[in-house]
Amino acid sequence: MVMSDFYKQFTQAVLIAGGIIASAPSVWADSFTINSGETVTATQGGDDGMVDGDTGLIESGGFLNVTGSKGIAFSDGLSTGVSIINNGRITSLNDAIEGPGGDNTGAIVTVINNGVIHTTEDSGNADAVNFTGSNGPTLILINNGTIETFGISQGAEAVVAGGTGHIITNNGTIITRGITADAITTSCANCTITNNGTIITRGRGAHGIFYLNPGTQETITITNTGSILVEAQTSNGILLNNEADTIVNNSGLIRVLDSTEEAIRGGSGVDTLNLLSGSQIIGIIDLNGDTDIVNISGANNSSTLTLTDVENINLLNSNGLLVGDVVTMVDPTGQSISSAVLSTTTSAVHNVVNQRLAHNQALKPIQVATSELTSGMMFQERAPQIWGSALGAVRERDLEGIALGYDHNYVGFTGGYEASFYKARIGLLGGFVRSEVKTTGDKFGRIRSVDTDTDSFFVGAYSQYFLGGINLTTTLMAGYEDHKNDRAVVDNLNGLETAQADFSSLFISPSLTLSAPYRAGEQVELRPSMTFTYSGARYNDYIESGTTRSNLFINNRNVHALTGQLQLAAAYSFFEDGEFEFRAGATARYTDDNDIDINLAGTGAAFRIPNVSDDSVYGGYLGVNLRVAIVDRMNLIADVEHGRAGGGEEHLAAMLKLEGVF
Repeated sequence: MVMSDFYKQFTQAVLIAGGIIASAPSVWADSFTINSGETVTATQGGDDGMVDGDTGLIESGGFLNVTGSKGIAFSDGLSTGVSIINNGRITSLNDAIEGPGGDNTGAIVTVINNGVIHTTEDSGNADAVNFTGSNGPTLILINNGTIETFGISQGAEAVVAGGTGHIITNNGTIITRGITADAITTSCANCTITNNGTIITRGRGAHGIFYLNPGTQETITITNTGSILVEAQTSNGILLNNEADTIVNNSGLIRVLDSTEEAIRGGSGVDTLNLLSGSQIIGIIDLNGDTDIVNISGANNSSTLTLTDVENINLLNSNGLLVGDVVTMVDPTGQSISSAVLSTTTSAVHNVVNQRLAHNQALKPIQVATSELTSGMMFQERAPQIWGSALGAVRERDLEGIALGYDHNYVGFTGGYEASFYKARIGLLGGFVRSEVKTTGDKFGRIRSVDTDTDSFFVGAYSQYFLGGINLTTTLMAGYEDHKNDRAVVDNLNGLETAQADFSSLFISPSLTLSAPYRAGEQVELRPSMTFTYSGARYNDYIESGTTRSNLFINNRNVHALTGQLQLAAAYSFFEDGEFEFRAGATARYTDDNDIDINLAGTGAAFRIPNVSDDSVYGGYLGVNLRVAIVDRMNLIADVEHGRAGGGEEHLAAMLKLEGVF
């Protein structure tokens, strides 16, 4: 007997430490281990159930398959608690994990599910985790795996909890099927329920999270950062049938299939609904009685919300409009990033010109038999050149504040004609760039808030002047852009809609570059340079179409961007008319955009949303350039550049150019 107690304590210590765990026969231990490859069909917890200090472990590949009784049981009257970890699979026709009866006040039961818990109700309830005792232990439940329940004639809830102080967290997936098969049902006081994963209910009257408590002194906090999907009639996403004060924080998706039902229904207490960045709600929002509060503190997607029985509605970031009980929230990302997108595109064209001229040697005077250069000597002109360049890039930027992260990709072509003029090279250029900007969606990739395609057409001129040891390069380009914009809107009464618009803009962009090449040997040249580029545009006003009640009229506005660039390049001539260049540089971008003036179409209600992009961005880059002569009077240039900047911004650009001398 002494030896058995020793082994029992040793097994428990090893389980808690998380090391190598040995199984023990249930005849002497309420603690248990089900090993990988092992299938157990008896209720775990011994004859009297698990007692204080016991632990249970089902290893990955282990199976607990109980058909006639509950899966795991507990002894009544716990005072400290037990812990269970499931890495395998629990299958039951009754409750999979059922809490103890009696008074267990002060005890804590910890259940961590990393595997699968599956129950099927036949003649009685078959809940996955059932702790309904009013004086039961505090339940700490963490689901990282999958909980599935299927009710044939009665409810088969995934989680049922009464008592006090429970902490229920879903990081995985909870799926229920059957009438009244709620995902999480609780009547506990002072509890916390958090869904970071996915909850799906597929039965009539099966709610996502159902809280019922007749008490008035208790509080409960419900937080959803994941998805709650209710796919049957008379079912709610979050149902509060209580008198207690309740706080609901939502930055995820709540969607009900039945358009007559509530995505969020409040109780008779004081309900506070905090709609955080990323919140998406499809279904009625009715907070019911008492003095209720809705705080809207973000966008990260556009939405139109009808808020029923809400006494106080607060828009905390000034990116929305409240008319009666209808709130129109606008994601400011698309408008806020327009100057940065324009600057990136125009800078790419300026860089094509700068990279091209950086490989030209200064004009040399004609050699004559004298030791001094007189004013009458002529400079040797180089032949005219015609060139064409394909360019493209992928660029991304992370979320900042209430502006979403986005991807900016573009491809295009620019070309020109260049000739010598006295001590300078002058040229004409033109081209076309097609770009696409897409917000990266929320963390689950459910929607892209903004999707804009832009066709840019431009013409310009450039010149390079040789001022002794310094070269001065100037470029001026102007163009027209045609934009096609889709803006996703989550309308809680009409579902996911798309507001569409076509509009145009005009832009101008000059640049100035100072460079000074230095020889560092027969085959190596150092090329420091400094470039300043300005880009300014005027975007015409436009009106959207395609939504039920969310179309906007966007007023015209101006945007401005100034970029600075310091670069040091080292070129190596590996043979005549062939060169490899490596470069490194630092960049700074400053933008100055107005806030966006908006009217809600059809209502005349005007409001303004802020420009929320970072107006000062600093970064650096590395690049390589290869220049080879492929045939007589024909050169091929390839260029690749990778850079990073603040705010999680990153770009990868490529250019392929062909130039001919004649």
